[in-house]
Amino acid sequence: MGSDKDLPGLDAVFPLAGSESEAAFAIEHVVPWNDFAARLDARQSANPQLTLYLDSGGPTGGQMGDAGNPEGLAPVFNPYLLWKSSVHSRWPALAIKDAFPILDEIRQVKSTDEIAALRKAAAITAQAFWAAATAIVPGRTQRQIEGEVLRACLQAGSNGPSLWPWIRSGPNSLGSALFAALFDSTNLDRATKAGDIVRVDVGCDSGMYKGDLGRTVPVTGTLMPGRRKPWTF
Repeated sequence: MGSDKDLPGLDAVFPLAGSESEAAFAIEHVVPWNDFAARLDARQSANPQLTLYLDSGGPTGGQMGDAGNPEGLAPVFNPYLLWKSSVHSRWPALAIKDAFPILDEIRQVKSTDEIAALRKAAAITAQAFWAAATAIVPGRTQRQIEGEVLRACLQAGSNGPSLWPWIRSGPNSLGSALFAALFDSTNLDRATKAGDIVRVDVGCDSGMYKGDLGRTVPVTGTLMPGRRKPWTF
């Protein structure tokens, strides 16, 4: 794909345009990004009924929301909306459809190697969960428990968390407080107390795959009778 001498510094992470990259990636065309508009102009000229498929990001794109976009203006928030708006403003006559359902269907078919990578990410995530569960004792803060999750991810061979650990105890474990923590500088940190339940949602990265495991844990290790009934239902 070219040497570091050919592409110094940060540019070294990008493949070179041309036949070498096309053969290596089995892609029909690998061209400079700056040629995108000109190539799409040419495609539109050859086929005015051309349809563009743009990735909406699926659930991830939806979670980014559009609350930061003032009504009556083009989007200023959410990269998926920004990309769609930019393309539509440049080529208003072209039909635009969501590529995510197609991409999602492709991603559902996994090779043997991918399945092994998924299992490894899941196994590492399980270790991180148990690190959190065993760290939950009265007086331990949510932030301290989050730190144990990060430590466990890295010690198990992960290159980092796939999501920042959600350790939500007591009144923080239910309802709108779950998400209110995202907008608080301390992440609604608090010390856990006997009788609390703790929402634990953790994940570790491994080989570009992401784990995600959520469970509810009693601080004292035992659920009180009123909480044990729905737990065992």
